Amino acid sequence: MAKAPPDDLAREIDRLLKQLPKGDPMLKGTPPPLSAQPFVPSPADLGTVPAPKARVAREARSEILSVSTEHLAVWARLLLAAALGVAVAFWPYANSCGWGLYLYLFVVASVIIAGGWASVEAWRVRIAPAHVIALVVAYWGIVLAAEQILPRIEYAAESAAWVCGR
Repeated sequence: MAKAPPDDLAREIDRLLKQLPKGDPMLKGTPPPLSAQPFVPSPADLGTVPAPKARVAREARSEILSVSTEHLAVWARLLLAAALGVAVAFWPYANSCGWGLYLYLFVVASVIIAGGWASVEAWRVRIAPAHVIALVVAYWGIVLAAEQILPRIEYAAESAAWVCGR
């Protein structure tokens, strides 16, 4: 297949470009017409639209405040869950059977729920250390629950009763 001479190719391209709507063979386009009067905003427009620099600064400041508030809330939630997890390890009441056991298991369930809730919030805000610590707190609650429940369902070597006096 023979190549077309450059002049024939250029003429063909110009012909095709002229067929396009608003085709310009130089591909520069026509400049937009300049209006006779420049745009002058009215006083009403000036009062409603904030200056761009001020708007950006205000948005950045509110974003920083919201992020720090969310981070503080996650860390506070995690601190409360961890404090509950540590406090339940020093449970001062009898928890071998009866109502003492049920109250203890309720508090242990609260540790698991608080650790899970802190874990979900830390994941949502993307704080990895808080997420890991919250998972450890939830795991600690599961260990505490297993320590009381497994002997009572006869899974462990020792057995224990749910109700006192049996």
